[in-house]
Amino acid sequence: MNQFQTEFSQYQGQRSQFWNEVGIRQPSFWSAYYQKLLTNIYRYLIPKNARILELGCGSGNLLASLNP
Repeated sequence: MNQFQTEFSQYQGQRSQFWNEVGIRQPSFWSAYYQKLLTNIYRYLIPKNARILELGCGSGNLLASLNP
């Protein structure tokens, strides 16, 4: 394994560990506020029972809150 591959592997491990830790944290006041704000905006833009394709990562809570 060359130096680039070694450094890249270490970088991937660090990023993976970071996002795993972020995923298990309790939501702060501001993150909860932001999620509520996003929900309200998307509820306004997307009608109930609409078909939605959500691409990305996450737990799916935003999509579930829209009652698609």
